[in-house]
Amino acid sequence: MDREESNAIALIALLQMLLIVLGLIGLGIVMKFHGYPDETVIRFKPLARFLHENGTWFFVMPFILFILCLVAEYVDRWFLSFRIVVFLCAAVTVVIPFLYTLAALDPITRPLFLKTGY
Repeated sequence: MDREESNAIALIALLQMLLIVLGLIGLGIVMKFHGYPDETVIRFKPLARFLHENGTWFFVMPFILFILCLVAEYVDRWFLSFRIVVFLCAAVTVVIPFLYTLAALDPITRPLFLKTGY
């Protein structure tokens, strides 16, 4: 692996980490605005709850993909080729902000009958 490829992989991993941080902050702001963790009137969608409560586990993904890229460089098999792993890294980089945006744009479902207090 030459220097340019390793720099590109490191930049992709840093971009993934930045997108995860921004997604966690943005989703946290939106959910707090809607009253999270109080779910007496508003229920939060499973994707929004999962990303808010377990989104920090996404920080493991850039490290795993970075190690996978290093292994793919030395073990050039068809299922572990360098191009496939780089494509996988790019796909993950696109999917992460899509999931956080989807969860932040529509985080709640309203129940059929609202409590009025009477």
